[in-house]
Amino acid sequence: MSRYVVTHHGHRVSPVLLDENEAFGWLLRHQPFSVEYATRYGGYEIRRLPNLDARDFDTLTRRQKGLDGRTGPGVGDFVTMPEGELRRITYIRPWPEGPVYAQLDYPALCGSYYLDENGQVSYSGGLTPGIPLDALEPTDQKLGGSVWFYHHERPAPFNGVGAVAKFRVWRSEVDEEHAQ
Repeated sequence: MSRYVVTHHGHRVSPVLLDENEAFGWLLRHQPFSVEYATRYGGYEIRRLPNLDARDFDTLTRRQKGLDGRTGPGVGDFVTMPEGELRRITYIRPWPEGPVYAQLDYPALCGSYYLDENGQVSYSGGLTPGIPLDALEPTDQKLGGSVWFYHHERPAPFNGVGAVAKFRVWRSEVDEEHAQ
């Protein structure tokens, strides 16, 4: 399935759209000109995003091995909160003295997770206050979580491909109300 975005002078201005007709509709609703005029003279472009192919799947497989080799909670892992809500770890925050904290996504299950060639994950999005890392208990469960990396490992604008990697699930003893 192809995915599209609308750009204006090279900058993405639309959310990811599921087909080209949806992209045309978005462009018509969000600027005053016809699609032809907007794309010819107005600096707008409808770009097709790359899809995950066999080469990208091999990249994902290699990166998943690095992800599986991590010890302890890591960015992208899931946390089941005491009230049952599922969250993802976004940042491991060490203090010079005292406990290490895991910050969680805000709002829940939002943001962008980049999976690098070593299986490390970096997050872009909102954060909550941290919960102590030692308040997380491992479970035997793994869940699929969204990640992205560059299509054919070529960094370029609009060249990211989305994928699903397997992440560990932890159980929290501390709710957000008591977070630091």
